[in-house]
Amino acid sequence: MKDHQKIILVGDGAVGSSYAFACVNLSIGQEFGIIDIDKDRTIGDAMDLSHAVPFSTPKK
Repeated sequence: MKDHQKIILVGDGAVGSSYAFACVNLSIGQEFGIIDIDKDRTIGDAMDLSHAVPFSTPKK
């Protein structure tokens, strides 16, 4: 499991959520942690990202 990458994102504003979406689309990282003061927005973005995972291309 040496290739197992974890990403922690601090700040889930416009830039943070765009960065997380880009990481999912590029198959960068296997686990994501998102930290933000607005809990509801963070939960919503996490749900959006989990729904996008099946449509992302697998890492080769």
